[in-house]
Amino acid sequence: MTPTDLTVGTVQVTAVCDVTGDFPAPLERAFPGVEAAAWEPWRRHHPEAFSGEDRWRLRDWCFVVRGRDRVVLVDTGVGGPGMPGAAWIGAPGRLPAGLAAAGVEPDEIDLVVLTHLHLDHIGWNLAWDGDRPRPRFPRARYLVQRADWELFATEGDDNDREAFDRCAGPLQTLGVAELLDGDRTLDAELTLLHTPGHTPGSQSLLVRSGEDALLLWGDVANHPAQVGEPDWGPGSDVQPEVAAGTRRRLLDRVEGEGMWLAPAHFPEPFGTVTRVEGGRRWTGRT
Repeated sequence: MTPTDLTVGTVQVTAVCDVTGDFPAPLERAFPGVEAAAWEPWRRHHPEAFSGEDRWRLRDWCFVVRGRDRVVLVDTGVGGPGMPGAAWIGAPGRLPAGLAAAGVEPDEIDLVVLTHLHLDHIGWNLAWDGDRPRPRFPRARYLVQRADWELFATEGDDNDREAFDRCAGPLQTLGVAELLDGDRTLDAELTLLHTPGHTPGSQSLLVRSGEDALLLWGDVANHPAQVGEPDWGPGSDVQPEVAAGTRRRLLDRVEGEGMWLAPAHFPEPFGTVTRVEGGRRWTGRT
């Protein structure tokens, strides 16, 4: 998929799709508690987010943010062949080729922001020389919330533990991981916000330049139906009630301030939240 750009004031944001695939479990397991019939209106609104009768079709978006003083990569996808995330989704990612197509060299990246540590967001963190890892983005610091680091280092299912051990843990040994405790202002245009719930340490990147703003919110919502149904939570939400509260709060802010929104797994990488027929709906930029 060809990289696509959005200009936010003086900041350029490029979306690169690492992989497109069907979530490995049927909808009833991906979103437990949501009745099959409840999906029907959302199938009409967002057909690209479904596959067959009972599958969620997702994209895995990564974002390059070119600010005034730095270049930031938000998330690193499922990874290449043999990585846990690629095995989970059933196909290797293509982030390096996507970055090259967008004219981004690995040594241009100053910061890698990991919105959280699930296996489909950390896969290309490292390159390997035999059994020796090195940072794929050699000049970058990798920013992650301490709450996620401590959780995934000790807990999680087998897939996420393997992904942490292979794709995240070595970052600390290599001296490039920076653990954060809450919000962090990066510069006048870029701010990291602690947005917990999907995982305890989930974080979002707020881009604000001039009169424009964009929120890159990782997995605060995984499916566009959740814009209209914020209480619908995937089984992957570690803190379901906290996640629902965060979704509602951020949806209020995105709508109220007229921000652009960049989710990690929607069919389109950029869009808006609007009021339609008394409710909210995601509208992707075409």
